[in-house]
Amino acid sequence: MQETDELWDHPENDIRFANMADDERFDAFLTTLGFGRWQLRALLATTLVMSTFPIHLVGSPFLAAPMPFRCFDGGNASVESEGVDPSGAPNGTFFSDACAAAADLPPYSVECPARCVPSSVRATELRTCPFIEYDTSLFTSTVTSDFDLVCERAWLRPLYVTLYMIGGLLGSLAGGYVGDRWASAGFGFERWGRRRAVQLASLTNALTVIATVFSPSYPLVLVMRVLAGITMTSMVISGWSLSLECCPCKYRGLLGMLLGLPYSVSVICCAGIAYLIRTWQFLFLASASPVLILLPISFLMDESPRWLLQKGRVDEARVVLQRAVQLNNAEKASSLHATIEKLIEVTATDKISTRDGEQKTSSVVAALLETWAYIRTPAMCKIIIATAILWFLHNNLYLGVALNANNFSSDDPFLYVALTGVMDGSAILATTPLTAKLGRRVLVWAGFAVGGVFFLAELLVPEDFSWVKWIFVMGGFFLIAGSLQVNYMYAPELFPTESRARGFAFVQLAGNVGSACAPLVTDVVSQYAWWAAGVTFGCAGIVGSFLLPLLPETRNQPLPETLEDVQNRGRKKREDTSRGAENAAYVTEGESSGV
Repeated sequence: MQETDELWDHPENDIRFANMADDERFDAFLTTLGFGRWQLRALLATTLVMSTFPIHLVGSPFLAAPMPFRCFDGGNASVESEGVDPSGAPNGTFFSDACAAAADLPPYSVECPARCVPSSVRATELRTCPFIEYDTSLFTSTVTSDFDLVCERAWLRPLYVTLYMIGGLLGSLAGGYVGDRWASAGFGFERWGRRRAVQLASLTNALTVIATVFSPSYPLVLVMRVLAGITMTSMVISGWSLSLECCPCKYRGLLGMLLGLPYSVSVICCAGIAYLIRTWQFLFLASASPVLILLPISFLMDESPRWLLQKGRVDEARVVLQRAVQLNNAEKASSLHATIEKLIEVTATDKISTRDGEQKTSSVVAALLETWAYIRTPAMCKIIIATAILWFLHNNLYLGVALNANNFSSDDPFLYVALTGVMDGSAILATTPLTAKLGRRVLVWAGFAVGGVFFLAELLVPEDFSWVKWIFVMGGFFLIAGSLQVNYMYAPELFPTESRARGFAFVQLAGNVGSACAPLVTDVVSQYAWWAAGVTFGCAGIVGSFLLPLLPETRNQPLPETLEDVQNRGRKKREDTSRGAENAAYVTEGESSGV
């Protein structure tokens, strides 16, 4: 591509620029602008978002870990939790199920002298376990021990994870709505966007963490978990979109891949911090502390100029783009400033001509009309359906295999979580260079297809060859983790700028539904047959691989700005395919005629 200062030396290039699609104009400008200090603020913000993610998503083995416990009755008889060796029991009273056994014991009398129970025993509100002692050899305290999520309250402990995933579902909707929204001041709202969504979500997330740590009741903790899911998903959607929209086309693939690396590193760090800090409140505060750095950074970074132009906010876009020139390419400031004015002029003209034919409608009607326009556009309809199914399958596979892989790993939660981070990081480093050469679609296809075959092959390995089963399961997890990272970059590139955050939010919504269904596979379906989980994972991978041919490749392609750009991309693909077939037929005809 020509340099921008050379591009505008001749008047005829003005016409060529005006005839470009919106995405091509802006990507041409970003290519000349280059990658530099201007993008670093958005990149740092997204890095901090991904660093905060693990403690919320995979921190439950540390924060809400089940702890061995012992119940006491009025006669100082003790009843231990399941799995504890009864050979050393005081008073000779031990049962395999602590709660069931304690229910048959007489209630503890409050008049009993202090010598009746050890000092580590405390009273509870549990009918089946009125006095309890927790084993603090692994953790000093967890959510389970602080709120006595045992016996008849044991069903409440899984809600710690489940309600976070429900919050993620709501965050997928909120993140896309706020990230794409532009409300006029007449309705009493500020103008939303990617930057404002990150600011609002990071502030709320910080308050949520503090409220969780100091919560006096478990219901309040569960409410905070829902809010944590909403805010984290909102930050991921808006931050990811902002970083990719500000990045030059040739670096977008590399950046999209490497943005997942902070998550993997943070998973390993969380395991290390949890090994050193065994009290859940202090662990939560330490692991979620990156959000405190994110807050000031979010106010220093700029809004996406691509989004500002698409929304017609040309004055704000001009200020942002001029600042980008000063930070990245000041030596070409004069020519780039001229390019900015031409870019804004052409974009503004397009927006005015588009608005001339529009009638004022209510927001609900406008939303319905926009949705209908997307559905009845064949190229966009295929993207919506295929990406939703793919993200459901991908997240279900990723979380489900991670839960099921515990059978092949150590019972040590610190080692297990750390190895999960290592697998994630290794997958990212392995797939990053391949993305630039092979593209997004083929790597996602390989992750589904080969990973699915690995999960099915594991079922055929005899139990005597456990190390082979380990290779198949971890190999499949490696492929799913790598292709999931590619999908985080691939999905936003499929949607136009005018609805990219909402489109990414939609696929995140489908992915969160898949994550929420993962425990059904590992904890429910697998109870009916030993092979059920493996078959489910394998078939999910095979089904996902069949959907990839429906989607276009986005490597080295400009981001679509409008629905028309998406449709044109599909039309261009069909024309290229038709032209290739015609050329092949011509060559074949020439060879047969001896030419």
